[in-house]
Amino acid sequence: MVNLQAYRSDSWSLDAFAERVNKLLPEFLPTDKMNTRMQDTVNPRLIRHYTTLGLLDTPDREGREARYTYRHLLQLLLLRKMLAAGFATGIIAPITQEKSIEELEELLLGKEEVERHPMEFFRKRAVAEIEEAPPFPAAPPAASMPAPAPSLPDFLQYGDDRERKKKRKAETYTRVPISEGIELHLSEDFQPIKNTTLLQKILRKIQQALED
Repeated sequence: MVNLQAYRSDSWSLDAFAERVNKLLPEFLPTDKMNTRMQDTVNPRLIRHYTTLGLLDTPDREGREARYTYRHLLQLLLLRKMLAAGFATGIIAPITQEKSIEELEELLLGKEEVERHPMEFFRKRAVAEIEEAPPFPAAPPAASMPAPAPSLPDFLQYGDDRERKKKRKAETYTRVPISEGIELHLSEDFQPIKNTTLLQKILRKIQQALED
């Protein structure tokens, strides 16, 4: 197996990059040639096409010249390997775009396992990543709302209907000054007293209160 680490600090022009990839491809393509089209060499035009599709990172720039790095090398080798193994570009793109250099190396060098079970290989890796990820923190228990106080029956809260009416009537009064220090408070629903006998009783109570 070729030592990819030897190319870690290298960079290439487009033509030199295509040449380097073509020299390394036989090391990583399936040996049974299941897809002979994938055994073809790559050329600058195809590399630009892969970049347009988002399968490769945009190249670096030195002045007006595009420069390809070790990461681009790993991306393109893995891309061709997965195409030869039957993967669609929709599956490949997230892998070549999102994986780190170390992850791309690991995927690229797992040759025999990918050849035998390509889909299972990446499925297992995806599951392993999920299992190794730190668990989501447990959701805090929902704040319990205090239970509402039991509602008492009306007769326990306010007494009978007569008492409730008295309380409501006593809420608003009209103050009628009678003399210095004396006021007459009339409730909101007060009606003039036309019964002479009743009026005399009220006046006697008032007189008694003033005399005591």
